[in-house]
Amino acid sequence: RGPVRHLDRRGSATSPRQCLGIVQYFKMSNLQQQRKIVEQLRREAGLKRMEVSAAVEDLKKYIQEHESDDYLLVGFHSQKSNPFREKSSCSLL
Repeated sequence: RGPVRHLDRRGSATSPRQCLGIVQYFKMSNLQQQRKIVEQLRREAGLKRMEVSAAVEDLKKYIQEHESDDYLLVGFHSQKSNPFREKSSCSLL
């Protein structure tokens, strides 16, 4: 009957010993991924936090200061300055 064989992703036969090596590879890769996640979480923990209410007030202030430049609110000064206007096309009949 012979040793048990498994198929890898490419469809090649592998022995149980080779499968164990693949499992160890994925575990190591998973450990490296977890270390990267921990590293990122430590960086995020060091960031200066801001209360949501203060952030909302800052956002409202910014919007009020820049609303005259917002074309969705005030429109365009002329039709030519509107980059979204319908382009004229030349059609011959």
